Amino acid sequence: MDFLNTFETYNTLMSMAAGAMFVASWVILKVRISTSPSYREVRLARNILAIDYFLIAIFNIIRIATTQNEQVNPSITMLVGMYQTLLITSSLTALVNPAKSKWGWVIWQTAGVTFLLGADVTIRLFIPEYERLIQHTILALYLTQQAVYTFYFFKIYRYTLKRIKDYFDEDEESRIVWVKDRYLGLLLMGIMASLSTINEFWFYSIFVITYAFVYTYTAIGFVSNYYNYSSMIPTVMKITNEEKEIMEKQHQEELMLEKVKEKIIPSHFENLKKKLDKWVAEQGYLIPNVPMDDILKILDTTRPALRTYMKQTYGMDFSTWRNDLRLEQAHSLLLEHPDHTIETVSELVGYSDTGNFARAFKLKYGVTPKSLMKQ
Repeated sequence: MDFLNTFETYNTLMSMAAGAMFVASWVILKVRISTSPSYREVRLARNILAIDYFLIAIFNIIRIATTQNEQVNPSITMLVGMYQTLLITSSLTALVNPAKSKWGWVIWQTAGVTFLLGADVTIRLFIPEYERLIQHTILALYLTQQAVYTFYFFKIYRYTLKRIKDYFDEDEESRIVWVKDRYLGLLLMGIMASLSTINEFWFYSIFVITYAFVYTYTAIGFVSNYYNYSSMIPTVMKITNEEKEIMEKQHQEELMLEKVKEKIIPSHFENLKKKLDKWVAEQGYLIPNVPMDDILKILDTTRPALRTYMKQTYGMDFSTWRNDLRLEQAHSLLLEHPDHTIETVSELVGYSDTGNFARAFKLKYGVTPKSLMKQ
């Protein structure tokens, strides 16, 4: 601990972190994003994310040049944390759902934080007896910002997941869960920054090591996961912009469902059974990311009628039934082709995420795919 609690160690760590942030900023900017209008907000989010990393590096250099041997000013740390929270939340929210971006809101928030920074500097220079008061005020505002932004991010995250699931009738969280994980890591950094009133070099040294790791982890996550999610962005934009139409459609479907329950047409269900049997025989259930509307057209039915038929015939909804078919196919593939990797089998049966596949497989069969292959 004595090693960490020195001015020299703190400066060395800050220098290393600055270098890492410069590199991360450059790497993020190198991520290629489509020039299509649907990706405009995503391109802006990437640029702001890169700028954020660049500013962190600049901040580190300034801190090295201005920090005195006695102390590191906690107010400045929290104010910079407010800038980071604002930019990071805006960027990650735009990655989850570009249609929900509010960049005008970001500008006003930035102006507010800048005002607080000016007030802090003015008070410390001219009326230092109020320095403690401004420090506590900034801490209260910072914690409030963390709470509000976290609520906002998860509200958009849950909203987007629901819209994607309604559209595909599949669990697609694996495509965007990396954004949530990175946000939680950055939230941890916000909590640590709020403890900066500890004002000891050992704490700041640990803080620098932690934030360098978390921000690097976030940059790597953006670079490595973006392409897996990018194909989903036009769909997210579409279903978000058509939200009113979708909600009205769902309302109409609920009304239709009540009518279907009251009057079941046997001939329609007989035709639906034939269509489903053909769809299963052609292994249509193995094709991933097919919009539910397209499946309804293939089956020549409506969502309420399909829902009623599935409940009456199989005792489950369509999505669960389709996943069972996929898992049964996977079980056969694992036994018949032990040379296949789990990733290959997962992809062949329509899963976009190997982790989701393994969890679903174990839930159904009581063993993991890997354990089955060893038997």
